[in-house]
Amino acid sequence: MTRRTASARHLHTACAAAIVLLALSLALGACARRTPPHPTAETEAPSDAVPIVHTAPPTNSPLGVFLAERHASQHSQVETVFTPPTEGMTARHAMILSRERPRTELLRNVETAVTEADGIAAGLTDGTVLVIDASGSVNAALPENGPVGLLTWTPGSPALAATVRAGRTLHVLSLPRCMWVGEHRLAGPITMAAVSRHGSWAAAVDETHRLWLGPSAGTLTHAGTLRYRALALAFTPGERMLMAADSAGWVTLWSTESASEAGHFLVPGGPFASAHFNGRVLTLTPPEGPPTGFDIATRQPAPPTEIETPFRLENGTLCHLAPRRSWVKRVIFGTPRLSAALSAERATIRTRDIDGLTRHYSVRTGEQETMPRNAEWTDLPLTSDGRASIDDRTYALADPVMRSGNNLLLCRYIPGIGFYLWWEDCEPTPDVPTTAPASLPMRTRIGPDVTPGGVPLAEDDTPDTPDGNTHPKEPAP
Repeated sequence: MTRRTASARHLHTACAAAIVLLALSLALGACARRTPPHPTAETEAPSDAVPIVHTAPPTNSPLGVFLAERHASQHSQVETVFTPPTEGMTARHAMILSRERPRTELLRNVETAVTEADGIAAGLTDGTVLVIDASGSVNAALPENGPVGLLTWTPGSPALAATVRAGRTLHVLSLPRCMWVGEHRLAGPITMAAVSRHGSWAAAVDETHRLWLGPSAGTLTHAGTLRYRALALAFTPGERMLMAADSAGWVTLWSTESASEAGHFLVPGGPFASAHFNGRVLTLTPPEGPPTGFDIATRQPAPPTEIETPFRLENGTLCHLAPRRSWVKRVIFGTPRLSAALSAERATIRTRDIDGLTRHYSVRTGEQETMPRNAEWTDLPLTSDGRASIDDRTYALADPVMRSGNNLLLCRYIPGIGFYLWWEDCEPTPDVPTTAPASLPMRTRIGPDVTPGGVPLAEDDTPDTPDGNTHPKEPAP
């Protein structure tokens, strides 16, 4: 996007490093011209509420392409685990494989964001506003200096509104025209704002709870004052009404044409800490306890809706969490170390484990146990394939899974973390395959005659478990 005349002086072509990467990855201009969505017939009754479940965007959409490229740049294929190290690089690092929902960093220095399945908008600390949706990408700078403090947008809408942090001016951006088309200055800092679906109307609430309403490219007028702090602000799909909910549970409706109040009512159960509109259903959540749903059209209780999104804003970084589990590889640099010691009088094996922690195992059963008191330890040698011998019994602290020449790939399963794999120099071991395995050994006991369970490496469509456990289920002893 190029700098324009004074009417569009606030757009720019340069952007932060992450945004440059984004623009290149999408192979689009910094501001892609769009076709505004077709208007729909106006209606006072919003569409029926449905659960807000944000799934993955289509892979061929601009957002899908961006997510795929960012994911590929941060996550390597599982097959790379079985690539033999170059000469002299054996035992320089360990790898961890775990089943989890891959986390991908998308943008840094993000102050606020609007994220849904088919589009994201992010406001950055340098005042940049970035939008990616089905039409492409838009990159613009706020007309005043400062980080973006407030951002309101609906994916697919041709208009977006934003302010700087604690700003008094609401700026409206036309995405198809790539121009700032509205500038609405209020008497105090703006705490909440909304833009209608087709971009025709804008509304804002200031710190004194005064509500302002009017054409997005025109002038906002003082329509009324909320009783308490605003929690949610939204236009009906037909753009005829503005809905507002405050912390006490008061819901107030305004006519957009006349900027006059059209009614109000109180949702019982307040005070509330947060709220959101989904179609005709308002969901209010108290500081403690379950959320309350309310049908705006019938003014009757309704099932509350939940917002489930794969996007997270974590300490200024916008991340994407994949909806399904898959194998994730991590590299831990440094020489992998695994050693063992024996306490004969306590019949216990102590390991200085590959993850840096100390664990204890029973000599009799091979199962993990608590640390014995007042034990004396003697070093227990390990073979190159991770075995230790006590009398005529062999204990397996690691399992060889593949060999390449004189390099042996060892695997050790750590509960709660995943599979550690690392390459070691060794003598030729003809009984170990030279091809990548189809599964990894998950050994929970190190005792003799224990066959470890195998975890297939093939990807499947297993969704993330409800309890958040992202690691393979351990086999029964």
